[in-house]
Amino acid sequence: MLNYIPIIFRCEFGLQNGFGHLMRCVALAEGFQKYPQIKTFLITNSFRKKFTNFFKGSGIEVISLSQKTSGLGFDLGDYTDHPYESIMLFDNYDVTEEEMTEYKKKYPNLVAIDDFADRCFNIDIIINQNIQAEKLHSRFF
Repeated sequence: MLNYIPIIFRCEFGLQNGFGHLMRCVALAEGFQKYPQIKTFLITNSFRKKFTNFFKGSGIEVISLSQKTSGLGFDLGDYTDHPYESIMLFDNYDVTEEEMTEYKKKYPNLVAIDDFADRCFNIDIIINQNIQAEKLHSRFF
């Protein structure tokens, strides 16, 4: 039995694109780290050495994908010893409805950060931080 809950953030980022996704994930991760029973991770293709100090300061452990992968197109069990206890939180526009469905067949806990409401979601929780969020109507299945 684990003595912590793993929360894994999935996003891609760089200095030109996706930096807002990363900052949203880091802000949430830092909030979760106030609780000793939670440990936070980031799983990404985007890790670069220039971000090393940033992640050390944020307290997030970075897991680099072994091959270029978009969305949820990887097996979480290849990257963590406790995939069934993990909560996956993604902030990626390239996660498809099909990937969400396949992921949920294997692993039970899936959360999305979304600000477009442009696709159907197969998730447990959706987070939309935009000021106009109540005007968007996310679809679920």
